[in-house]
Amino acid sequence: MRYTLLTFCSTILFLFMHQDPLLAQSLAINTDGSAADNSALLDVKSSTKGILVPRTSSVTRLAIINPAKGLMVYDTTTSSFWFFDALSWKEMAISNNVWSILGNAGTDSNANFIGTTDAQPLRFRLNNFWAGEMNPYSGNYLLGDSAGQALNGGLYNTGLGSRALTRLTSGYWNTGLGFGALNSNTSKNSNTGLGAFALYKNTTGQWNTATGVDALFYNTSGYYNTANGVYALFSNTTGDHNTAIGNEAMYANTTGVLNTAVGFGALHSNLASGYNTAIGASAMGLHTNGSLNTAVGQYALGFDTSGNANTAVGTSALSSNTNGNYNTAAGYNSLVNNITGLYNTALGYNAGTNVGTFNNTISIGNTTYLNASSNQAFFGGTSTTWNGGNVTWSTYSDERVKKDIMADVKGIDFINRLRPVTYYRDIHAMTKLTGNKETGDYPGKYDIEKIKFSGFLAQDVVKAAADAGYDFSGVTRPRNEHELYTLSYESFVVPMVKAMQEQQAMIVSLQHELQQVRSQNKSPEVNKTTDMPGLEKKIAALEKRLSGLEK
Repeated sequence: MRYTLLTFCSTILFLFMHQDPLLAQSLAINTDGSAADNSALLDVKSSTKGILVPRTSSVTRLAIINPAKGLMVYDTTTSSFWFFDALSWKEMAISNNVWSILGNAGTDSNANFIGTTDAQPLRFRLNNFWAGEMNPYSGNYLLGDSAGQALNGGLYNTGLGSRALTRLTSGYWNTGLGFGALNSNTSKNSNTGLGAFALYKNTTGQWNTATGVDALFYNTSGYYNTANGVYALFSNTTGDHNTAIGNEAMYANTTGVLNTAVGFGALHSNLASGYNTAIGASAMGLHTNGSLNTAVGQYALGFDTSGNANTAVGTSALSSNTNGNYNTAAGYNSLVNNITGLYNTALGYNAGTNVGTFNNTISIGNTTYLNASSNQAFFGGTSTTWNGGNVTWSTYSDERVKKDIMADVKGIDFINRLRPVTYYRDIHAMTKLTGNKETGDYPGKYDIEKIKFSGFLAQDVVKAAADAGYDFSGVTRPRNEHELYTLSYESFVVPMVKAMQEQQAMIVSLQHELQQVRSQNKSPEVNKTTDMPGLEKKIAALEKRLSGLEK
């Protein structure tokens, strides 16, 4: 039977009015005669039929005057159920297109998704509080408690994590990933913070990149900084153009600029100085002030506090330096004893100076005999058997740079006092006297002890010079307990030349005297009986002396 809506309503009303008073509150419509459920006002039961609600198009649905809250219709235009929530019409989800909170099965990766089908922002809430937004208009993509909640005009920002980009209002091209990342940034641009509290305090700084927990935490207005590691550039406030890679790298830097630190704790304590480069764990770890330093290697310049323009390459190179300047060390432990010295250069394992303050030294491969005086150059160690090259060593000897020139070189008197000897070297004795440490054995280490040398003993040379009244520059006396006597054998050339000149003068003088005596002996005035025997004896003596000198 077909009923109009009026007939249906009349029938329902009739049935309600003619039921037993005890059942007047419930109505059952079925074919099996069962009573209505006590919880239902109307209980309709059928296994072969359903209920049809009013059907209308979208146009006529929207034309309903003053729809009641909860009014439901089937929209034939959208092929879906709609209900009125007292403010507007809401579409009821069709069961086979609903995401279940208990999980879903049979999904189609192309057809099924969570999101919007129009250009409106997709927003998220937790406990009805802001939890993020995906905005196709601004290009801002935010997810997390309070993440980017203040944005009102910023573009192309990405925030992921609780309180990430929380205060950002109008900046663009910022990325904050992690709890509190870029929390304080309000309107600046092109910052990247990855990690909890990364760039947390940044307010006006731009073009910064922080990766790691608390990286660039206190940065406020510094720019062009890169921090990669937990606490990297943690204290930086206004410093710019710094690069810190490694946990706690440049931890204390506040205003220093143009520094580069790579390694755990590299440039850890640097405060305000700039133009430093530290590569290696704890490289320049205690450095606070001082610029233009380069340290490459673990602990390189590790105890430096305020040195300038130092270069250290190698593990522990210049590691004891505190405020020495203009030093260059290359090699493991090179210049390891230098603390405050200046202008020192060392090349090689453990090369450099002894304990103390020395300046302007050059040390190359002198691990077994450390430099122990300023203004000296050392090449090789106690086992070195040969030094040389393709040409001779040259020394500046320009008259224009010399003063107080005097011809007071001692010749024959000094040379005749020298005692040439032969000898063998004792490496252990040298090591003990200089205070250096014994190095490990290696092939050929003691070969030098097998060589029979010819030369002088420095102490003999000192005495010979003193006895001759000669201030001889070819011998160097020890100035401290770590130095040995040294001789410059090329310096002996000068007194030897002087001796040869003196000898040649003696030869010329004897030749002249001999010629005179011979002439006198041939003179007709010479008495052959009384004078000639004496003259001939004198000639023989002069010839003997001359022969000895000429040899």
